[in-house]
Amino acid sequence: PLPMDADTTWVRQPRLRLTDKTDIAVTCLCSTGTIRAMARKDTADVALTGNPLATAVEGYAQFTNLGLALAGHSLRLAFEFVPYGAGDAVTGLSFAFEVSAGRPASLEVVTQMDAHWRGVPPGQQPVLGLLDRHGNRIFNMTGSVSVSIAKAQELIGTLKGTPIAAYQEGATAVFTDLAITPLVQDYDDFKLVFNSLGLTVTSAPIKIVSGPLYSIALETPVIGSVGNLNGGLLFPRVTVVALDSGGGVVYGFDGNGC
Repeated sequence: PLPMDADTTWVRQPRLRLTDKTDIAVTCLCSTGTIRAMARKDTADVALTGNPLATAVEGYAQFTNLGLALAGHSLRLAFEFVPYGAGDAVTGLSFAFEVSAGRPASLEVVTQMDAHWRGVPPGQQPVLGLLDRHGNRIFNMTGSVSVSIAKAQELIGTLKGTPIAAYQEGATAVFTDLAITPLVQDYDDFKLVFNSLGLTVTSAPIKIVSGPLYSIALETPVIGSVGNLNGGLLFPRVTVVALDSGGGVVYGFDGNGC
C-alpha cells in the first residue's frame, strides 16, 4: 500500500502472487485457496478495516477495500495462504509503510490546568491536541486553540492571560500564562472551554484557592472621630482582613508576615 491516512480505504490495494522457491509463479490448482491479510505493528497484530480475505486463483489474489484505523510508522501487512484441499499454509510479509492520522474529529485536553491561587498562573498550564475519529493524535496541524471561562461562570470569574495558543510543531497547543480570579467569594470550582477548527472541549474542574497574602484592609471602617467611644472602645469594632492579589480574602491567615 501507498502511505495513506486512517480515514480512507487505500487507493492501491495489495495484489499477491504465489511463487515457488525459485520465484516462479505457481498457477496450478495447488495455488487456489484463501489468503488472509493481517496488519502488524512491531510484533503486535492490528485490526484492519475492510475484507481481510481474498481468493487466490491460478496463483494471484487481489484485495479490494483494505484500510487501517491505526496511524503509525513501520507498519506491515502479513499474509497467510491456505490452499484448498491438501497442502501447508504459506506466509508472506509486505514492506513497511506509513499510515497518517485522518481529519480532525475531536479536541482533547492532553494536560489539565493545575489548581492555583486566585489570579496567579499555575506552573501546569492547559495543553490541547486534535484527534481523528479513530483516536489517533494529529501531528501536522496549523492554526490555534482559543479558551474562555465556561458560559455559566462568566459572571462569577475572570480569566487573565493569553487566550490563544498556536499548535506547536503541528501537534499540541500549549497555554503559558492563564489564571482565574473568582468574582464571587468562596466560589472555587471553574471550568474552561477550548475551541479549535469548530471543535469544542471542556476542561475538568479547576480549584481556585485564596492567597498568597498581598495586602490587608479594613473590612468594617471606623465611623466618626476618636471621640465616638463606647465604653472606651471604637465603635463599630474594627475588622482587618488579609487579601490576596486578586482582592479575595485569605482564610486561615494567622497574622505571620503581616
